[in-house]
Amino acid sequence: MMTSKPASAMPDPVSNAPLEVTPPHGVASGARDSGDGALVFVEDSDEFDLYTYRLSRVIYQGRTAYQQVLIGETYNYGLVLMLDGAIQSAEDDQDLYHEMLVQPGMLAHPAPRNVLIIGGGEGATLYQALAHRTVESAVMVDIDREVVELCRRHLGDWHRGAFDDPRTRLVFSDGRRFVEETDDQFDVAIIDVVDLLDNGPA
Repeated sequence: MMTSKPASAMPDPVSNAPLEVTPPHGVASGARDSGDGALVFVEDSDEFDLYTYRLSRVIYQGRTAYQQVLIGETYNYGLVLMLDGAIQSAEDDQDLYHEMLVQPGMLAHPAPRNVLIIGGGEGATLYQALAHRTVESAVMVDIDREVVELCRRHLGDWHRGAFDDPRTRLVFSDGRRFVEETDDQFDVAIIDVVDLLDNGPA
């Protein structure tokens, strides 16, 4: 794995004000100046391919106790959440992604009442599960409280208030440990965690 560069200042392509950026986990994977004044993010989450996204602005970039986080606005996909140099979801298609992640399992159960979500920091998986009126309790277990708070603040179109639903219970803990230690039983369990990157939280 490549080492990170120190933070560098560059002009914001919208306001032209200085913008501090720090590559999330590799030389290629930070929001950075492309050389022509544009701000770009290069995803290098595998050893074979690079994916480049041009950003109109960076909303947040920093490191939590577990991972690097970048929330930015792209020209082609709207807002995006990137963790440890890999895109997690994008505003323009996250509804479809999370619907396909959640609804097959939920619809396979005749009356899901108690739902467990491992991960799911954006809150979109939680929103999809709570769409079922039969659900009485949805427990979302995520190891990274800071990511959840950032998503709550900046990704409202993802969670649509699901964090504040009275049926929601947030647990900030390791998902595997929670499953091993809980005595609760669940009708449906949904796993929504990051890719298994080296030294990543998953």
